[in-house]
Amino acid sequence: MINLLKKNYFSKKQAEIKNVKAFTLVETLTAMFIISTIVLGPLTVAMNAAAYARQTKDVMIATYLAQESTELIHHLQDTLYLKCVGDVSGVSCPASDPNGDGVFDEPGESSWLLLKNYLTSGNSCFSSDGCAYDFIDMTIDGNTAPTKYSLNSGLCNTLSLTSNYLYVCSGAHGGIGDTNTSFSRIVKVDNIDVPTGGDSAYNDGLRVTATVSFRRSNGYIRTVKLVDFLHAHK
Repeated sequence: MINLLKKNYFSKKQAEIKNVKAFTLVETLTAMFIISTIVLGPLTVAMNAAAYARQTKDVMIATYLAQESTELIHHLQDTLYLKCVGDVSGVSCPASDPNGDGVFDEPGESSWLLLKNYLTSGNSCFSSDGCAYDFIDMTIDGNTAPTKYSLNSGLCNTLSLTSNYLYVCSGAHGGIGDTNTSFSRIVKVDNIDVPTGGDSAYNDGLRVTATVSFRRSNGYIRTVKLVDFLHAHK
């Protein structure tokens, strides 16, 4: 009797084991594919979003740097104009009568001529290669021409980010603790001719082209260009 019960018990167990179905290779691979899609899908989206965010940030910084370079020339022009208006000692406002009205030392005329002289002296911004500078060079008292560099001088090839979040010429004003960047900036100034019969010494204009380049994470060089125009103060 006992042997019969044992035989029946083991027979049932063997039948139960035979009825158990294991995963096939195809089912396993399918499950792994589904899980990978669920996990890697959002991860890929997040990685792409982070890359696009970095690229957008770099483009915004480059646009800011290009705009800053043109605003610095505007600042220099306004500084010289106020100096000539106040007849401040130490500023050699040109004594001329460029519009032929018999009035000499007009602030608008004098400061305009002085601005063009400043942009020409040293490393001229009117040259085919343009010039480079930062806010330290251009925020001066107006008594002397600002310092400007050629792009290949080693003084302003790239810009560094200071602890105060200001971008300065790495070779000229960079210091310990500054963060080196791949941003480079060059400014090109061109004369805009006046109509025939106009006074080219005073009624002309200046076209300022600021070009900022930087290296993207994939190694490619990206460039942002900004064009601005200046005219003499009346």
